[in-house]
Order: sequence, then structure tokens, then C-alpha cells
Amino acid sequence: ILAIVGESGSGKTLVADYIEKTYGIPMVLSYTDRSQRYFGEKGHIFLTKREFDQLHKEDMVAYTSWREKRYCCLHRDIQEANTYVIDESGYNMLLKQEYLYDIRGLRMIRSKEQRIKDVGVERVARDKGMFDKFSLKYDYMIKNNGSKKELFDRIDQIVEDFFYE
Repeated sequence: ILAIVGESGSGKTLVADYIEKTYGIPMVLSYTDRSQRYFGEKGHIFLTKREFDQLHKEDMVAYTSWREKRYCCLHRDIQEANTYVIDESGYNMLLKQEYLYDIRGLRMIRSKEQRIKDVGVERVARDKGMFDKFSLKYDYMIKNNGSKKELFDRIDQIVEDFFYE
């Protein structure tokens, strides 16, 4: 599992989509009881609160709660190779599963100005203080300066290193 961590607008879903399209390595969809932000939003399976309540903690690989909305992924959804877009809290829980899965962390970094340009002030503001834990174990770090070529070249190196070593 390549866990992709970063603030809103840092390029997490862009990277996961690129890996899936280029290498056929799927993104794990997380279950959530929040509403879709827009029609066709990727990365999640949207459940009602009641449906989410039916999921069992022991079946969860990772779990996080943010602004009273819950997110998780389940063991049954993990394949031989995956990416997983996740926040730091969920990533910390995911790392406790290292006895079951080979997990590497990718920390995405992007300037606040660039993130605001892509996702807006409100989404960037809500992340304040949520992604300051650089003490967590990250195997890779990418500063996304907005150049897709540079970003994807670096992702190609990471995919080669992790999935095809």
C-alpha cells in the first residue's frame, strides 16, 4: 500500500489517478459517511451514517474521523498493490498494520497559494493544523510545484522503487 498523505490541493488524488491509469495499480476507496462534494467525486464510497455504523472496527485497516465525518478502508478491499489517499491520523493507524501489509508513506507538499488556486480558500483553511506531524514515518516526500511532468517523473521513480523492486 502506497499511502498518499497531504493537505487539500497537494495533488494526492492526481497522483493516485496517474498511478492507476499508468500502472494499473488501483486506489483503495475509503468508506465515508460524508456527502459528495460534487457529482462523480472519486476516492470514496459514500454511505449513510447508519450504513457506516454497520461496519466493524476489526474489519478496518485504517479509520479516521474529521469534522464529525468518518472514513475507513476495509481489509477485504486491499489488493496485492494499491494506493490509498489518507490523512495523517488514518496513516498512523495504517502503520500499525505493517505486520499484514507492506506500507510506504508518500508525503505530498505544495504551497498554500497553489493549493488555494486549485481547491479554494475554504478547503485549505479547514486543513490548518491537521498536517504538521512530520515525525510520522514517510518513505517518500514530494514537493508539488505544479509541473505535472516533474511530479509524474518523480512518481514513476517511486512506483519503480516500491512496486517493482
